[in-house]
Amino acid sequence: MTDKKYAMALKETKLNEEPLTGAKQGPPGTGKTRLIGFCVLNCVQQQQRWLLTAETHYAVQVCADRIYANLQAVDGNYNGIWLIERADLDSAAFTVSSSDFPDDQAKISELTRTKIIQRLRGMRSPNGSLLPLTSQIASDFSETNKECEPTRLQFLEISMYHNWPSTTLVVKRMSFDKVWEDTQEYYIRTQALGIIVTAATAMTKMLRVFRPQQIIVNEASQLTEFATVAVVSRFFENLRKVLIVGDPCQKKPFVLNQNSEFVNTTETSLMVRLSNSGVPITRLREQFRMHPHIAQPVSSLSYEATLINSPSVLSRPKDRIWQTFHGQTLQECAKRHSIFVHVKNYVPYRLKKTQSMLKPSRLAIVRALIDR
Repeated sequence: MTDKKYAMALKETKLNEEPLTGAKQGPPGTGKTRLIGFCVLNCVQQQQRWLLTAETHYAVQVCADRIYANLQAVDGNYNGIWLIERADLDSAAFTVSSSDFPDDQAKISELTRTKIIQRLRGMRSPNGSLLPLTSQIASDFSETNKECEPTRLQFLEISMYHNWPSTTLVVKRMSFDKVWEDTQEYYIRTQALGIIVTAATAMTKMLRVFRPQQIIVNEASQLTEFATVAVVSRFFENLRKVLIVGDPCQKKPFVLNQNSEFVNTTETSLMVRLSNSGVPITRLREQFRMHPHIAQPVSSLSYEATLINSPSVLSRPKDRIWQTFHGQTLQECAKRHSIFVHVKNYVPYRLKKTQSMLKPSRLAIVRALIDR
């Protein structure tokens, strides 16, 4: 899809207009991530606070890389755009030795050096580089955050923290945790413009002070309805728009507790609920990932034959294995190179006390076909 078409899709989203919720369905290869990147870039240019969330760390990282690339392309400033992982929110997770840092920054008496602060000072690039914490940042914190008493933080020098014995006094540990929380909330409240987190991390205590104007939910069809609603309701104050992006025809949400009497209703995404309620969902139709011969059965079986092939995929040569497979029967394909299986109205199945999503009888059928 061209940038012009993405701009039109972004315009249709109407981030600054009613209704509150907008939904986009993106089949495979239609550019959901790219659309999200444009939406975030629009928020940055309009200086609006935003929060991007998804179910998995992988989905979050993919979006982060796209946003970083977009901002680099337009020479945009990505200070205040933070990728936060849940492990970084725990004060006990920081185990890097102080000897790994330059001598002039080895000891900071008024602000303990932490991974979270490094991440909060700038978004990670694809190669993982981070902006380091400096003495000036610590000075700014101690002067501005009046709720923290500098005298109470003097014993929290980084070298001392990493050498604390296992018998450290509980009161000292509690003081450190309080400083940790105050530090995180200070940076979130004063400097955060955009935050990229998983849905689980979005519910952590530290983010309670963030007030986004836009929320973007990526792969929303993989999130249960109550998980999406929980995130939106938590940041509802000052919220102007919620954009839900996903594809109900791909991976569906599920809960592990099969003994719950509500399991049939909880294994539903908000995207599907909105669609069933008559809320219009715009579908991206141009795909630029799959070869036309592969896209054709995918489009017919799952998307009412509505997918359009981008000109960029029309010139791709046929894959050798696909040439053998195309036009053959299932039995003939089983004797050769590949097999294509479509299960209509498939519902995830799990044995009791397991997390397996594959029904054993179907597995046996596929193995029998392959072994022929």
